[in-house]
Amino acid sequence: MIEQLSNAWRDWIVAASWQLALFILLVAGLVFLLKRSSPRLRHGLWILVLVKVFLPPSLSLITGIGQWGIPRVASQVNSTSVMTNWHVHHRDAIETAPLTTFNDTRSEPKPSTKWLALWAVGVVVFWSLVIVRCRLLIRQVLSNPCVDEGPLKVALEKAAIQLGVTQTPDLHLTDTITSPLVFGLLRPRMVLPEPLVANATESELNVTLIHELSHLKRRDIWIGFLQVIAQGLFWFHPLVWWANRQLRDTREEACDETVLRDGGVAPTQYGETMLRVLTSAKAKSLAGASFIGVFERGSNLQNRLEQMMNYELTNRNFGWRSKAILLTAALVLLPMAPRVADTVQGQERTVAKTPHQNSAPQCVKSEPKVGQLNVKASLNQISVTFDREMGAGMSWTGEVPLDRTRKPKWANTRTCVLPVKLERGKFYRIGINSTSFKNFRSVDGVPVVPTTLYFVTEGASKEVIAKAQKPEIIKLAPANGADSVDPDTPSLSVTFNMPMSGGMSWTGGGTDFPTLLKGKSATWSEDKRTCTLPVKLIAGHKYRLGLNSPSFHNFQSESGIALEPVVYEFRTK
Repeated sequence: MIEQLSNAWRDWIVAASWQLALFILLVAGLVFLLKRSSPRLRHGLWILVLVKVFLPPSLSLITGIGQWGIPRVASQVNSTSVMTNWHVHHRDAIETAPLTTFNDTRSEPKPSTKWLALWAVGVVVFWSLVIVRCRLLIRQVLSNPCVDEGPLKVALEKAAIQLGVTQTPDLHLTDTITSPLVFGLLRPRMVLPEPLVANATESELNVTLIHELSHLKRRDIWIGFLQVIAQGLFWFHPLVWWANRQLRDTREEACDETVLRDGGVAPTQYGETMLRVLTSAKAKSLAGASFIGVFERGSNLQNRLEQMMNYELTNRNFGWRSKAILLTAALVLLPMAPRVADTVQGQERTVAKTPHQNSAPQCVKSEPKVGQLNVKASLNQISVTFDREMGAGMSWTGEVPLDRTRKPKWANTRTCVLPVKLERGKFYRIGINSTSFKNFRSVDGVPVVPTTLYFVTEGASKEVIAKAQKPEIIKLAPANGADSVDPDTPSLSVTFNMPMSGGMSWTGGGTDFPTLLKGKSATWSEDKRTCTLPVKLIAGHKYRLGLNSPSFHNFQSESGIALEPVVYEFRTK
C-alpha cells in the first residue's frame, strides 16, 4: 500500500512540478506583454497558476499546448532520465473489472517512499506554521470586542452599501496588529489598528474601509486560502513561491482599481491614504494564510502609486478582449499533457488515440533475455531491440542498477542500451515504459506497451531464483471450458501455484463479461494464492473473460512477474 501510494505520488509530483515551472514562465511572459492592460486581466492570468496546481497533470485537450508544443519538450526532459522506482499502474486498455495496482513490498524503503516522507514532513511543517500563526492572530483579534455601533460602524455599513457588499464584516479594533486586514472565509472580520483610527482623518478611514471591503467583494480571502494550500503542496518549488508573490502584487493592483472604479475615491486621495497607513503600520505586513491586508508582503508600492496616478477608466476596461485573452490562455496553457490516449477511469473502455491503434512497437530482443538465469555479473549493459524505428526518448523504470558514470543511449534507431552495474546472486526487474512514463515510442509517436525485463545473476540462491518463476494457474472455479455451470454460482475464483502480489486484472467487456455486484469487490485469500471475484450470472449464457492481457497484467507474483494472459470461458446451464 505504501509503495503504491509513493509511486502514484512520484508520478504526480514530477509531472506537476515541471508543468508548473513551464506554466509559470509562460504566464510571466504574457503578463509582461500585457503590463499596460487592466490589473484584473494580469491578476486573472496569475490565478490560472492556482488552477493549474489543482488540475491533474494528465489533463489533455485538443486546444492545449500539450498537443503541439509539449510532447517534444517532455520527451527531451525525460529522454535521458532513468526512473529509480518500479511503477505498475496499468489502465491503458480495455478493462471492465476494477484494477488494483501492484504493491511491491521490500525490507528497504524505496527512494520514492523516502522522498514522499520528506515531502510530507515539509507539508506538515508548513501547515503547522500557518496554523500557529493563524491561531495567534485570531486570538489577538478576538480578545478585543466587536464594534457594533458608533460612527466607524456606520461608515463601514455605508461603504459596504456603496460597493455592493451584501455581508458586512464584523469590525475589531486592536493595538497589537499594525496594518488593516480582513480574514474569515465564512464569517469575515475586519481589523483596524487603534493608532490608525485615532490619528487618521474621516476621509482616510473611509478609503481604508473601502479598500478592505473591496477584497471581500472580489473574494480575495478565498483566493488567498487557495494560495496557502498550493504553497503547502509545493513548498519546495521556488517558482510557485514567486508566482504566489506575483499573485499578491496583482491582487492589490486589482483591488486598487476596484476602489478607484467603484468606491468613488480620487487617485490623489487614495495614494495619500496609502502612504499614511504605511507610515502608521511602519511597513509591517500581517497578510497571509487568508489574511488580506492593505499592504501585502512584498507589494510593489511604487508601481501601485504610479498606476493610481495614471488611472483612467477607459483604458483599464476589463472587457470582452481581456476576457477572450484569459479564456484563450486557459484553453491553450492549462492542458499540458501530450495526448496519448483518451482515458476513461473505472470500468469503462479506454481507446488509444495513436496513428496505429493496434500496432504498438514490440520488443523483439533483449540482452539478457527475459527470465534468464545465471547472467554474468560482469555484464555492463542491458539492451532492448524493437521491431521498428524508434524516437529518441526512453523510459527505463523500476529498480534500475544504473551505472551513473555512463549515460543510456541509442545504439541505432531500434536498439537502446542501458549501462548497468550488476551484483552476483541478485534478482533484477526493469520496466520498459510505465503508465506515466512512455518515452519509448516509435518515430510516429506510438508508445511501447509497458513491458518487464527480469533476470537473475550467477551465484543466486534457490530463494532468489524462485523470484524469476512465472506464476501459473492451478485451479479455476468454475473450470475453464465448463459447459453446465450453475447460474446461481456467486463468484469466480482463480488459484495460483505461488503467493501473488495482491493486484488483479480481470479483463474483458460487453455481454461476455459477468455482471459485477455493486458494493462487493474482488478479494484475496490470506495466503495470497486465491483471488475471488463476486459476480451475477444468468442462465444459458456463454461467458468469456481474461486474466491479464497485453496491456493489463496486475496478476503478478510477489516479485512482480506477470501471469501470461489466459482466456477464461464457460457456459451456464
